[in-house]
Amino acid sequence: MRALFICIWALCCSIQAVCQQKSSVFFKWNNDNSNYPGYFLAENISQEKNGIIWLGGREGLLRFDGKHFQPFASLPFDSTTIPGNYIAAQHINGNYLYGGTFATGFFAMNLTSLKVKNISLLGPQVGNKFTVTSIISHKKDSLWIACSRKQLICVDKNNFKIRPNFKIHPLPNNTIDSGTIFNIQLTQHDPGKLWLLTDKSILLANSQTGEYASFKFSIKSKNGQFISLENATSITEDSDSTAIVGFFNHGLIKWNFRNNTYQHFDYPILKAGISNNVVNKIIFKSPNEYFVSTSNSGLFIFNSISNIFRKQEVSNNSQPDPFSEPTRELFKDKNGGIWITMIGGIAYWHPAY
Repeated sequence: MRALFICIWALCCSIQAVCQQKSSVFFKWNNDNSNYPGYFLAENISQEKNGIIWLGGREGLLRFDGKHFQPFASLPFDSTTIPGNYIAAQHINGNYLYGGTFATGFFAMNLTSLKVKNISLLGPQVGNKFTVTSIISHKKDSLWIACSRKQLICVDKNNFKIRPNFKIHPLPNNTIDSGTIFNIQLTQHDPGKLWLLTDKSILLANSQTGEYASFKFSIKSKNGQFISLENATSITEDSDSTAIVGFFNHGLIKWNFRNNTYQHFDYPILKAGISNNVVNKIIFKSPNEYFVSTSNSGLFIFNSISNIFRKQEVSNNSQPDPFSEPTRELFKDKNGGIWITMIGGIAYWHPAY
């Protein structure tokens, strides 16, 4: 905890300097300057109230206290460890980290004892033989969980029983017509509704009635053929009627979801733009501006008014630009700083807004 306090104090001092000098602060941890395991590629990130960072990926979990990285892996015949090493989703609420794995089920970790409880959400017949792809909180006592067999369920955090009164009703054969759900997000302007990002489309679902609308997108290629935009990776609302949506291999769109019209942005983009079509994450920067994380091309800023992209760079020219590297997950903390997962490490960046 002393190391964490010192790290947070240093960051706070740097952030205060940012506010006074309008310059950015950047820190990066990898296996050259810390005990970050070089093999670990973080695919998701969450943060405790005390500042501790949790990273999930295909090699288990990493806990970062501001100085040291502590790995958590699945151990045979030990039910107090995570059920599998491929962490597909994680979510912190209160004193628990809720985690979902690829093909080995769901777990809850007590953040004080760091002990794990493996939970058979779908009953003893299924056991832990299912995949969890996304987890979010629903009010104070429930979780929305997207999983491979039931698609989407709402469970009570106290006993982990499925709550039938909060349910997106599946179509026959327990499948939603628009594919497997990979991401759940609460809407910003419509209370009680959820964005569900699938491998086929985007759903806007009512968590009370179970009804949903399905949206699919396509673009016209140079040879005149229509290409479906699938595998949406991230969505951020721009207003009460528009959203910015990123896709795997298809850039992004600015979408009016009230009348279902959209404008597509892909490579090549005039003036300046994304030189790689894989968009991993989109988060809010400032009114009408968004950080866009891409594979192989780093971090961009998208202005939804001018429709112009610009490459993000660290203001300190004495160091190589870290945002030319692939950036994956973005997580904004309460101080306005951004945690960024990269190949071979993670970074903390407080931009000069």
